Amino acid sequence: MKRLRILIVDDETTVLNVTSRLLQREGHETTTAIDAEWGLALSHASRFDAILMDVGLPGMSGLQALKQFASSSKAAIFLMTGLGDAKLAQQALTQGAKALLPKPLDFNNLKGLLSVLP
Repeated sequence: MKRLRILIVDDETTVLNVTSRLLQREGHETTTAIDAEWGLALSHASRFDAILMDVGLPGMSGLQALKQFASSSKAAIFLMTGLGDAKLAQQALTQGAKALLPKPLDFNNLKGLLSVLP
């Protein structure tokens, strides 16, 4: 599998730490942010292959930030949510997300999605 640079944006430190460690074990480089604003600043300062972002963030939501990430980055964007909402999934895909992933994350599914990135 290709080594990817992945930005993880989530306000839950446990999710950040566990997801980051799992992805690092797969050989990826990870950077973390606790809110969308910090994530956007990081994405402007550095290039990422993928962005994994929670929908329910304090301040700017992941869905609100999605348009800004999509317009300023070539990274594949995956939104995460604990809400299984078809309308939310449609909005996310329409606005540029590659997928809306249910929480807790199915790590094998995430690995599969990442494995097909250029």
